[in-house]
Amino acid sequence: MTNTKPMIYLKEGHVTGHTLPLHPTVADRWKRGELVRVNEDGSDWEGDPYALPGGEPAVAETTASGTDDDGPEPVRPKGNASRIAWAGYAVALGACDEDEADTLTRDQLIALTTAPEMQASQGE
Repeated sequence: MTNTKPMIYLKEGHVTGHTLPLHPTVADRWKRGELVRVNEDGSDWEGDPYALPGGEPAVAETTASGTDDDGPEPVRPKGNASRIAWAGYAVALGACDEDEADTLTRDQLIALTTAPEMQASQGE
């Protein structure tokens, strides 16, 4: 089945694709400038970085309590956590979808959810 949801690409050391609406955690990081909108190939985005295709909402709907339907902000697993824990974290962040997470190793999931400048310091 083809993904029909609009995609945007955000960069924080590496490019990740996100379907709209964004998970609230990802949207907050984007609004704070921690993530930068780019083209799929990582080149600079031309135009308004906050304009979304088709008037899509930037953030998933929230409940009356103000929290998103997916639960609280994802908590980064400990370094020795299971592959399943890292897969859940990567999906919750919007770094990949469940199908992609199932194909990645624990080390690949950790790398996917860790900014490059942090990867160097974790190896020491």
